[in-house]
Amino acid sequence: MAARVSALRRHVVAAAADRVDPGRWGDTVLTPTLGRVWDLNFLRLERGPRVAPGRRLDAEAERRLGGAGLGHRKVVCEHPALGLRVAGPLEALGWRTDTLAVMRWTGGGPPTSPRDDAVAPASFADLEGVYRDTARLAPGADAQTVSQLVAEAERAQPALRLAARADGELVSFCRVFSHDGTAEIDDVGTLPTHRRRGLARAVVATAVRWALESGHELVFLRADERDWPRDFYARMGFAAASRHYEFRRSS
Repeated sequence: MAARVSALRRHVVAAAADRVDPGRWGDTVLTPTLGRVWDLNFLRLERGPRVAPGRRLDAEAERRLGGAGLGHRKVVCEHPALGLRVAGPLEALGWRTDTLAVMRWTGGGPPTSPRDDAVAPASFADLEGVYRDTARLAPGADAQTVSQLVAEAERAQPALRLAARADGELVSFCRVFSHDGTAEIDDVGTLPTHRRRGLARAVVATAVRWALESGHELVFLRADERDWPRDFYARMGFAAASRHYEFRRSS
């Protein structure tokens, strides 16, 4: 499973990034045209330094990300043992660690939801206003950051975008990426004024149903291990199967 998840993640990022450069311990994903979008500008850690990993990774991030003129530093590690090994040394240098649960659909056949009739496929143009409203909620998001986050949403190449409508407006959404029989449900969101109405559940259930009925053998999503959506997805039928690490700090 881990190899298939990583293959899809690489496919998704490569389709949206300006370039992907090989490096000593893994690729560097760079998108200077969207320099505020951390998810398109990072080091991918495949092999960790054995000696002084924190100091050496910090220096590599400075060289590669700082050298590209970026205002942040981010390292992504999809290998749990390696991520755990470098977490402490990076935190000692002021890096923040985020752990993402990789959750696989184990709920059996295609799920349903009482609000399924509110969900329909949508285009980027349909969702542009919702993406903009959601981007404004990001901590410290100024006008330039909001603009770049919306541009990232447009540049992404999902196999499907879904949205739920309430009171005549599109208010809940997700996107589904597909690669070689694997599907990832990503970017699930609901505007604050329409939460707790079952719309996110309907959107995710519809996404799972589409993925299964389209012949995907593996359907997964990722959720912050310390945040409530992880329990929400578990109740729906997803089970934690692995863990990804993300390390970040400002320049």
